[in-house]
Amino acid sequence: MELERVLREIQATGSYWRGDSTINWDGHLATLSFALKDSSIVSKLLPNLPEDIKNRIKYPKNWEALHLTNLPAWATLNRITASNPGADAKEAIAPLVEYANSIVYPDVHITRRAGAYILVLDGKAVYATESVIDYCPLAKMLFTRHSYGKDMPFKEKLIKEMNEQAIGEFKMFSGQRSLRECEAKVPFGSSEISMDAMRKGLYEALVQVCDGVGTVITFDPEHSQGVGAVMTGTFYTTPIDELVKKCHQENVFPVFPETGEIDQLTGVKAAIRLGKKNIAVSTAVGFNRNLGDIAALETDDIKIYRFALCSTGIDEETAQAMAKYADIAWSCASKPAREIIAPKALIQIGLKIPVYVMTERGWDITKNRLETIDPELASQDIPLGKGYIIAHDGKQKLRLIHSSQVREGLVDSPRPLV
Repeated sequence: MELERVLREIQATGSYWRGDSTINWDGHLATLSFALKDSSIVSKLLPNLPEDIKNRIKYPKNWEALHLTNLPAWATLNRITASNPGADAKEAIAPLVEYANSIVYPDVHITRRAGAYILVLDGKAVYATESVIDYCPLAKMLFTRHSYGKDMPFKEKLIKEMNEQAIGEFKMFSGQRSLRECEAKVPFGSSEISMDAMRKGLYEALVQVCDGVGTVITFDPEHSQGVGAVMTGTFYTTPIDELVKKCHQENVFPVFPETGEIDQLTGVKAAIRLGKKNIAVSTAVGFNRNLGDIAALETDDIKIYRFALCSTGIDEETAQAMAKYADIAWSCASKPAREIIAPKALIQIGLKIPVYVMTERGWDITKNRLETIDPELASQDIPLGKGYIIAHDGKQKLRLIHSSQVREGLVDSPRPLV
């Protein structure tokens, strides 16, 4: 938390607000309220974490946080409130900001590759769960970049790839991570679609997830692509101070700068609070259940495009929510996605890991991306709701085929579907 930023916002709006912290000033007394990081999801995603690794992950308890200050402070569940009087705002608020900054979390991040959750601790991938799938064409593509050895266990390959590529090359989970990118990494990724949509002015804000920051809001195409281009999913993260500061410097809004929480519903509310009317948001795995709550925030004046990602392992209830509320849904290795979402799609993009376009406005932004990739195909009258698929023809071009032409078992898809 930066004192000068807090003071500027209070002077401009009367209060400082983030999803995990607020400061109010009434002219005599300043009051700080902030959340403590919830770490329960770590044990849920990594249930068999070895004890030696568990012992490296320590979080401050309520009573420990209260003992870090001499200010009047009290705790309610996972939230701390403190107050301080002052002759002016700076005198009252400075000790509160110092108190908020005294709360330090371990450097813990959980991402996902090929159906396995991977723990990144202190800047290094150290543990992976068993993958729920045996084969993934995306993982195959990643692993061909390095010589891993045929006999290396799959979990070790995942950890090695994470350390050598995502962390080693792209500096993910560190303050050196870039937030800007202009080039597409995959044809129809959510950040690529958003990059082109923002260039076209179809929406003005994108609620995403960034490792080391949590839920963020980007406002331009380069940052929407930079945040999401090489990130296949962040499901838990803690704040990296250098990266949070970089967000502020580059006009990326961190919704939870003190805790790095991932909460896309609050992220959309924050975008609305910032005055944005045309918003897009990406949700992942179980968080896709919140799509209905996000959709409920739409009004005649506020439009919210909804992208449902990382569906491997979802249950039928989540798939139903995705089918009902998503504008675009990514299938990954999900069996419910193919059984529940696919039949309701207007059109499918890709064969290996299908992307399902669910709504007319979802098609508008997908077609906008298609115009960048293949203007000739985009200019055609493509029928929707008729079982058509846009797929690569093996020659760096796209073609329109009907689902009846696809022979099951011959497509290089993830297996088994779960």
